[in-house]
Amino acid sequence: VATPVMCQVVSVLKMEGFACELSTPVGSARLVSERHHEDFIDLTVDTTQDPVVIMTLVSHVRGRRVSTTERPFADGLEVDQLTEEHVLKFLLAELPVFVER
Repeated sequence: VATPVMCQVVSVLKMEGFACELSTPVGSARLVSERHHEDFIDLTVDTTQDPVVIMTLVSHVRGRRVSTTERPFADGLEVDQLTEEHVLKFLLAELPVFVER
């Protein structure tokens, strides 16, 4: 569910002049800046927890400082309940720090 939404967001960002790419290893989708590889938004399925949890990892570099935040995607949201709207809402909340430069 997350990969197609993130792919569309990457396409829009590229059209707006932001160099980024999407990496999709098994169980994960990561939107990464091509200019600053420390800038990324990652969604991962954590199968080590019961029930399985979607984890987010957001990393952003400002000067020499890297800010990283890891947290569950949404409390109480089961993996099979994840929708495109959930993913888009999350991305829209996290993207401003990446595009305000």
